[in-house]
Amino acid sequence: GNNITSTTNPRLVAGVVVMLFLILSLLGNSVVFYVYRFRFKPSVFSFYVTVLASLNITTALTTMIIDIIIKMRPLDENVVDLPSMCKIVHFQAYSMSLISGSVLTLIAYHRYIKICHPLQ
Repeated sequence: GNNITSTTNPRLVAGVVVMLFLILSLLGNSVVFYVYRFRFKPSVFSFYVTVLASLNITTALTTMIIDIIIKMRPLDENVVDLPSMCKIVHFQAYSMSLISGSVLTLIAYHRYIKICHPLQ
């Protein structure tokens, strides 16, 4: 049977899942950054892709790590200032989402100009 006590952290599984996503995010975005920065001919599109990869790496190294710390700390531990960490995580996540969305909008605009007005 299950030998789960009342002190088991119910967020531990979520913390492990976020940790796996962190590893995948860092590996995937590092490969994308390397390929578009050093293997492709420089272009506006490759610049945008490297900026997006950089933003994703920054988000992973800040937001996801803090989220893992919050989720994996013992429930009875008061060392972490949880309200402040939550505010930092949310601000970082929303900021990076806004910036990433702006970069994606620039990519869409650039492609529109390139396709619909190729001679300009």
